[in-house]
Amino acid sequence: MEMIRELAVRVDFWIYVIMAVVFVSGIFLCLLPVGRIRRALMKAEKNLKLRRPDGSHAYASLNFLNCRALDGHWERFLNNMELMRKNNAVCEIEDFINSRTAIHEPGHSSYGEMIPGLLTTLGIVGSFYGIVKGLSTLDLSTTESMSLSIAVLISGMRTAFHTSIAGAVLALSFQIMRRMVIGSAERTLKIFIGSCQTEMASLLTPDATLMQTLHAILMELRKISGRQKETHEQ
Repeated sequence: MEMIRELAVRVDFWIYVIMAVVFVSGIFLCLLPVGRIRRALMKAEKNLKLRRPDGSHAYASLNFLNCRALDGHWERFLNNMELMRKNNAVCEIEDFINSRTAIHEPGHSSYGEMIPGLLTTLGIVGSFYGIVKGLSTLDLSTTESMSLSIAVLISGMRTAFHTSIAGAVLALSFQIMRRMVIGSAERTLKIFIGSCQTEMASLLTPDATLMQTLHAILMELRKISGRQKETHEQ
């Protein structure tokens, strides 16, 4: 009980606790959901060519992706694709399954981008606390008080170094893991979209195929124009 009471009044202990909560919540809210979606897209990409017992395409199923975060977007894509096909129009899968819907929204990107800064800030707070703790009892009036003050000062500096190092290490670790997870998910998403476009191209009428080609050319021209504009501005 005495140890628990001692921990309850130690600011550095609570700083470590908050760091741990922020780090673990980032893993559960920002990394694991994106990892699950990546695995779902990998599996779906392999199953694009499969057919159901009735001869229909496996991807025509509403729960083809088998991923709660994407099932709604996939359903809207299938409904739009059917409608657009009847009107010889183009339905791009990227309008429904893209980086925003498959990575940034499920992975709480806004929070994920804040986490390294939060961890670093907590480390800085711990550093200031350790310094203040070490200097608050500084007394050089006598030899005995000086010895006690130096011991407290060393303890405070130890707290300052440990919290700042812990904050920096956790922030860097999370940033590296997040970049790896998002980078892998983006590559998988790109492969999945390309495979979908290839597999579903056979369902298009000649007019719709022409429109899809023109749409792709237009999008590419827009990207080139945007890059040229950025170059001129620099």
